[in-house]
Amino acid sequence: MEKEKEYVEHIKESWKFAKNTTKEIIPNEDEKLQDNVTVAILDKIISPYHYFIGNNEEGSPTAKQIGYAKKLGIDNPESYTKKTLSEAIDKAKRGE
Repeated sequence: MEKEKEYVEHIKESWKFAKNTTKEIIPNEDEKLQDNVTVAILDKIISPYHYFIGNNEEGSPTAKQIGYAKKLGIDNPESYTKKTLSEAIDKAKRGE
């Protein structure tokens, strides 16, 4: 049951993320487009399959993740877990 509660929080956070992202890229005068884009973003990030089954963060990184990390200049990305490599990629994208 704890995982389900976490999923509900994930949905709430995802909604905020989608809404805020959309507001940054689409002018306020086009509210219908904002709503459509928000729902499209949300649809991509709240998949129950991804959250409950496909989100194996402690496992090995994917080949795609490793390739992207190498392009960003991250040394030895194969030695990271999926989760820690994701965090390293985020930091590299922010220039940290």
